Amino acid sequence: MNAAAIPDLLTAGERRTISVVIENLSALTWPAAEVSNLYLANRWLDGTGNVIIWVDGRVPLPELPPRTPVALSLPITAPSVAGDVQLIIDVVEEGDSWFYLPQETPLPGRVKVVYEPPPPVDEVLAELSATRANVDQLRKYVSELHTHYETSTSWKVTRPLRAAKMVARRLAGLATRQN
Repeated sequence: MNAAAIPDLLTAGERRTISVVIENLSALTWPAAEVSNLYLANRWLDGTGNVIIWVDGRVPLPELPPRTPVALSLPITAPSVAGDVQLIIDVVEEGDSWFYLPQETPLPGRVKVVYEPPPPVDEVLAELSATRANVDQLRKYVSELHTHYETSTSWKVTRPLRAAKMVARRLAGLATRQN
């Protein structure tokens, strides 16, 4: 198994697609996922080897004859935890087990995940009017803001979290008026 361009740096929650070439090294043909339940998948570990995300991207394997490489596109999403993490790409038999233990995987990748905080609430409100599409944008923004500040260990989150809750209350009022 090999992957082209495992990213060195991702933003928390960023989605990417990685091209992975997988080859069946056994003497037997692996049946397609519909029969075998075999998938190419990934998981994320923190710097100490603890699982952050057990299963992230997943792609069903096609039938794989012996010694026939096939390229697959694996979608990945960076964890919401900032720091140095390990991306583990492996084959999983659905409902049974991964092919390799994380420390033995043939395709580990070290990735630094950074967090870019959302813009201040006042900036977002100044840019948006109360149309239906903008209400959806505001909901997404509030969700991102909550994710950032609820996972933060800083004491400085009180004011922005209150602002996010205020926006959520405004959204509820806008949605009620539009219905």
